[in-house]
Amino acid sequence: MSLDTKEAKKHSPTLTSLLKARPAPSRETNLLNAAFSNTKPVKPPPGECCGSSCDPCVMDLYAQELKVWKECAAFRKVLDHAAEQGAEALAAGSESVEAPSSCKMPGTFEW
Repeated sequence: MSLDTKEAKKHSPTLTSLLKARPAPSRETNLLNAAFSNTKPVKPPPGECCGSSCDPCVMDLYAQELKVWKECAAFRKVLDHAAEQGAEALAAGSESVEAPSSCKMPGTFEW
């Protein structure tokens, strides 16, 4: 679990409780994407829900993602602000930074 995930869990009690339930990896990814994404989760089309009270229903999953997205709005603003500050600092210092001429990837061979 990354540092950002721990911070997101501090801002979203819903995310914390859902991740404690140890969801499937794809579900965990969807929840974390909802927490970090600036775009609102997409509501499933009307034909997705079969109306037979499935557990979990696609509408329930959407409602969970939407709640996590709303709870993490302030967290995303902090991340965006930090990214802007980092980009400004990088732009200011990039004029004097040069890439090394012999940049090699670890574990590669010279033929």
